[in-house]
Amino acid sequence: MARAGGNRRMKNDVWADKAKHEGYPARSVYKLEEIVGKTGGITAGSLVLDLGAAPGSWTLFLVKKFQARVVACDLKPLDPQISRRKDVNFIAGDFLSDTVLQQIASFGTYDAVVSDAAPATSGDRLVDSARSYNLAQQSLFFAQKYLKENGLFITKIFSGGDEQALVQEAKPYFQSVKIMRPKAIRKESFEVYIVGQGFIRQSPSSREDELL
Repeated sequence: MARAGGNRRMKNDVWADKAKHEGYPARSVYKLEEIVGKTGGITAGSLVLDLGAAPGSWTLFLVKKFQARVVACDLKPLDPQISRRKDVNFIAGDFLSDTVLQQIASFGTYDAVVSDAAPATSGDRLVDSARSYNLAQQSLFFAQKYLKENGLFITKIFSGGDEQALVQEAKPYFQSVKIMRPKAIRKESFEVYIVGQGFIRQSPSSREDELL
């Protein structure tokens, strides 16, 4: 007899079936689609930095939906059909390494910084939430450094308390910061997304004041 949990998982996999039918390598595309559909912030020709991009669903959505130019970064490879596209620049490696940082910086500033990066999970929710928070903090660093004025920031984070801390860290840099949980997230998952709209570039004096 099938377990109820298994039945729910099969029902949720309608998103995976839809992704396959529409040519996306992962169901995560519909999380980004919902977020951007509600917030805006990406338009035709936008330059987007996609962190933790593999296998490439977010990247593919951005270039197909908005004709965006995407700089995608991950330790894992993108789907070859996506990485070969002329509107995609794939950087393989750790996005905190000096070499990768230099490559990301070479494209200038970005209209949006998005991250679906997730840590390797241990099964301990507190540990996993802390690891996710660290990754999301790194994504926020990229937004602070490379976003254009009024730019959009989206990052995944595991809920468990740390998401509120990251919201507070992001607030000085955006006109609006909120937590979103798209419908395509599995019911048993504790992931959410922090979305910053309207990036406000801080002057050096403003940043110094925050440290005092």
